[in-house]
Amino acid sequence: MPAPLAIFPALGKAGALAKTLFGLGAGKAAAGAAAKRFAGKELLKKLGNAVVGPELLANRGLLARRLGMDVAFAGFNAATMPGDIVDKGTTFVTDLGLSGLTGINAARGVKKLKGSQTAQEIADQVGSVAGAFSSMPATDALLRLKGGGMTPYEKQFQEQDAIYRAQLEEELRRQYGLPTLDPTTVDIGLIA
Repeated sequence: MPAPLAIFPALGKAGALAKTLFGLGAGKAAAGAAAKRFAGKELLKKLGNAVVGPELLANRGLLARRLGMDVAFAGFNAATMPGDIVDKGTTFVTDLGLSGLTGINAARGVKKLKGSQTAQEIADQVGSVAGAFSSMPATDALLRLKGGGMTPYEKQFQEQDAIYRAQLEEELRRQYGLPTLDPTTVDIGLIA
């Protein structure tokens, strides 16, 4: 161990871990990193087999057909979501995860019952729609955690409501001859 790292044992251990994980060392460290990457691939493969199923992982065309509409609608949902990239990403991942996996597993259930390919496709679509509807409250809950108790839609509604109220108040002031406020402040919503 180099002299500066000997002073801080924890830092030395972190450096050794980085060498092992990222293959920064030679010999044993590189072999250890390769073994860890291989173990990670195997874990992902087992997870994919359990969640999606080996038949879909082997048939990429069928997997693309089953997930294609889920990806498209999750993308549309995320693109139309007001807010920042984290809000859009949360919406996309939640929608795709719940709609895609629900549809795929509904089709797997029909396949276990010896259903035809058409019955599996129908089950996939029905399951995807059910999953998409179930993703809405889940997405809202996650977005409320991030947004301080409000979703981006609720924040947008609150801002637009404040502008409308200010404009309505100003209109009533003008109608009844009361002193009015600066029109620019009302138009841009600075008066609530």
